Amino acid sequence: MCSMAPIGLAFSFMVLRLIDRAVLQEARILEILALNHPWVLVGDLNIISGQIDKFGGRSVEEGEGHHLTELMNVTGGVDLGCTGNFFTWSNGRSLPNLVKERLDRAICDPEWIIRYPKAGVKSLVIKESDHAPVMLDLLFDRERVKAGLDIWIVVRDASCKVIIKEEKLKALNRLLLEVQQRTPSDVNLKLEADIILEMEEVETRQAEIWKQKSRELWYKDGDRNTRFFHAATVIKRKRNFIETITPDGLEWISGRNAVGNYFRDKFISVLSSSSPPSPLLQHLIRPLISWECTSDLMVFMPYEIKEVVWSMHP
Repeated sequence: MCSMAPIGLAFSFMVLRLIDRAVLQEARILEILALNHPWVLVGDLNIISGQIDKFGGRSVEEGEGHHLTELMNVTGGVDLGCTGNFFTWSNGRSLPNLVKERLDRAICDPEWIIRYPKAGVKSLVIKESDHAPVMLDLLFDRERVKAGLDIWIVVRDASCKVIIKEEKLKALNRLLLEVQQRTPSDVNLKLEADIILEMEEVETRQAEIWKQKSRELWYKDGDRNTRFFHAATVIKRKRNFIETITPDGLEWISGRNAVGNYFRDKFISVLSSSSPPSPLLQHLIRPLISWECTSDLMVFMPYEIKEVVWSMHP
């Protein structure tokens, strides 16, 4: 575990033995509590929060998530969530023996979120190891600063071959990530399959964050202009950000503009119509004057006057 002032950055790899895990867990909590500056913990914690963090295998018992709960409650940590592969570990077996778990994550304190409000976490493909690498990006929402970084792409490398190689590698990683985001089945497992929707996890974590952070401080300090409430607002704003969406469960749409265009087109298609027929509302209005009374109030026509006059006796 390493710490760099004024920001604490820790990388973790948990052991498997329960006794050693408990000792390391206690040591980690004490080390975090000893810090006097913002901190973030990234890596393989080898602990899960509950059944939501596991696919396949035996059911998660009620007490198995207490290590993560204790870590976050004692230190005041916040789970940053992730995009990409939700499950970051796999035993690499076929169904029905396939087991996947979310063992890797990033946890930080509210002060760290205030300093890096655009930070985000993305889990990459499971390729060289049974774990998915976890990438902490301090500028996760890059489209807002993309214009300022375009010059970097132009002068990055003058060799066309290097650029082609890099783009091919990126395309292969995107393809592998797409395959790993599909529903687990025998066919998809042959292609390293996995699909988990991040928004479900974000919504769950959002409720947990507000519950953990507001329970005690709300009654103690009230709704004041404190750093806690600034952090809570930043957390809520981050959870309202949609990075990736899948319309059909197979293909993914990423990026602020692409996701926004998708929602806009869907709203237009649902709420718009072409030349709609006018509704017939007359039958809904009950007349208050009968037709006979209405006819008596009407102006007489010339032919009606003529008929009456010509029918009179001389």
